[in-house]
Amino acid sequence: DALIPYETALEYGENCVEKGDNQGIWICFSAPKEAKSGRYEGKIEVDLDGELFGISASVQVLSCEVPDKVRMQTLFIMRERFIELGEGKMSEELIWKYFHFFLDYRINPYTFPVRTLEVNEFADCVEKYFDNPSLAGYGFPQQWGGGAGVFDFEKLKEQIRELARRSKRGRNLLDKAFIKNGDEPEDNKMIEKLIDYEHETKEVLTALADEINADTSGAYDGFKTN
Repeated sequence: DALIPYETALEYGENCVEKGDNQGIWICFSAPKEAKSGRYEGKIEVDLDGELFGISASVQVLSCEVPDKVRMQTLFIMRERFIELGEGKMSEELIWKYFHFFLDYRINPYTFPVRTLEVNEFADCVEKYFDNPSLAGYGFPQQWGGGAGVFDFEKLKEQIRELARRSKRGRNLLDKAFIKNGDEPEDNKMIEKLIDYEHETKEVLTALADEINADTSGAYDGFKTN
């Protein structure tokens, strides 16, 4: 089981194990990159009411290397309502902890859990995390918490324009961007609607690309050199 903060366990009355019951605890070991392959042995000491117990532990380090850079664009949606159900609370700080946890384990969240849909806040996040090797891609946020789907084309165009303006030669901030228009199509003609929406999205993006290419103000010069 995941170890929750002890204060939280106390708050919810889950700080004890009934007599005769067991409570499994999972502990994750991380080996440094320079560690040689082989089996490493150790011991965990547990202090229970002043009495020390030794628990043997072993770690097998394999003779392989996992590259830092993640290339697969996963789409792991963090829904704040599910986090709240599991944690018993919800906050901006908590959802960012989830975001960083996923990146630490090379799981690519759908997008940044921005607090608002203010374009500069989103663009700031892209700039901050763009060079993180664990970030293979990001979607465009359309609701607090990084929900999926594009529902506002005017907002999407503003987001793309701002990222294009901030791009520099050799650092195209749109290189890792992707758009998810929908998922889990069911009946009531959802597939037909998604196909129409896909065509509409393509038309919007094509027109925006033409607009940026035709711009002579110099605002997009860094983007155009990529």
